[in-house]
Amino acid sequence: MQKINIFLVMVIPFLFSACSINETCDEPQPYQESYESNDITVPSGLDELQTSRKIVIPRASPRVSSQKKSPCIDSPPSVRTTQ
Repeated sequence: MQKINIFLVMVIPFLFSACSINETCDEPQPYQESYESNDITVPSGLDELQTSRKIVIPRASPRVSSQKKSPCIDSPPSVRTTQ
């Protein structure tokens, strides 16, 4: 019984870590489906929205597309030292 427990303790973390080995950002992300919409129209009888509280999000500048199978941008960079 103890051998089985030791085996499980060693194998289970390996199985969980194997799920994220090939993590890439090639698949479309949910935020990429967003789009700009028209301003909100306020029905009559209600207060107008404060234009000073409107958030303007600038367009993203064009960038060079990443290579296929490259890691996600929000993953930490690898740390390598040269000697």
